[in-house]
Amino acid sequence: MRNKKLPLVRNNILYFAHFTQNKNHKTFFIICRIVYNGTKGGLKMGRKSTKENKNIYFTSRENMGYSRDAAAEKLQFVSADRIEKIENERSIPHPDEVLAMADCYKNPSLCNYFCSHECPIGREYVPEVKAKELSQITLEMLATLNILEKEKNRLIEITVDGEISEDELPDFIEIQKELEKMSMIIDSLNLWINQTIASGKMDKNMLKK
Repeated sequence: MRNKKLPLVRNNILYFAHFTQNKNHKTFFIICRIVYNGTKGGLKMGRKSTKENKNIYFTSRENMGYSRDAAAEKLQFVSADRIEKIENERSIPHPDEVLAMADCYKNPSLCNYFCSHECPIGREYVPEVKAKELSQITLEMLATLNILEKEKNRLIEITVDGEISEDELPDFIEIQKELEKMSMIIDSLNLWINQTIASGKMDKNMLKK
């Protein structure tokens, strides 16, 4: 019985065609594939797990096509075992680990997720920011600006004396909600910028000019 493997790489996928011939001279072949990682070290197993309900750290790593060993090699100070514990929610990551994973996996939203979901203080004070398209962010910002433009004189009337009376409170609460909405929109814009920089589509040095 003879066996032959013919490798072929296409679109970062390594295909192996296994040709096997038995004693009756009948030929069979099986095609397998392995994700090819273009980093130093050559081939890395990058098969996606079939596990359900993966957390954001799990999916972020898989979206980059990294095995846990490959991710650990890039992160340097976070071991593959430690990554496994974080991904399977048997351990909460440390802030420095989250920062490193956000950079390694090119997913800045990991930082907001950690602060709004896992940090005891952040859960109380940091809202979750959803990733949005720039067009949606712009429209939401313009709509909120229009509302605040109409309400700015009322805000001045309410706050000019440094006190908020009972009859002023309902209007103040509504204006406060719009201000909070604007704050969230700005956070969404900052997240979009950070994601664009992480993807290599924008040079962060351009923002400093």
